[in-house]
Amino acid sequence: MQSLHSQSAGWGNFLEKVNLILLRRMIADLEFAPSNRQLVDYWLSLCQDDKLPDRSAFRPADVRPLLANLVIYDVVPGKSVTVRLAGTTFNIALGLELKGRDWVKLAPENHRPQRLRGFTDIAMGAIGRGLRRVEMLPTGYYTFEGIMLPCHADRNSDVHPVVGHIDWNPGREFVKIKSPEQALGAPLVSFEVIPLPALRVG
Repeated sequence: MQSLHSQSAGWGNFLEKVNLILLRRMIADLEFAPSNRQLVDYWLSLCQDDKLPDRSAFRPADVRPLLANLVIYDVVPGKSVTVRLAGTTFNIALGLELKGRDWVKLAPENHRPQRLRGFTDIAMGAIGRGLRRVEMLPTGYYTFEGIMLPCHADRNSDVHPVVGHIDWNPGREFVKIKSPEQALGAPLVSFEVIPLPALRVG
């Protein structure tokens, strides 16, 4: 896993201004699963005035085909990750409601610090991308890509919103996830944190 592994949480390392020219080039060079590419391109289109998009700028009508696989996290860097909203795919496949759940505590205890570090780095100014492999019923395994994109954070709040999405299309041969606990808690097959290019002023 590539990670910024910020030594200090809060606002000290927060990306105030993003270099949109370099960001567009970086995004163009990255490969994403098809539906994740749709969300990344939409997120990029909302970046204005050298800053990340506000979460409120996301219009459901603009990304309607993606809503079922969309998840929004409230990240307090270095402290917590809470699921603010989760699409219907998560409820159906996992058989539980994620809204309001502590995403860090859903991981095995020995993996929690790593999960919190990853989300802290993303919230402070990076794209997260990973592959997860889950066992499905009646039989077989399914591997899918998930992405996480940071939003602009209000300085009057400790919360840094992060928008996530999974490219979930397992096909009819799979009915449901065999073990929701394994799917929620297991470390990703691969995971990288890609720092966003900062705009240098002066």
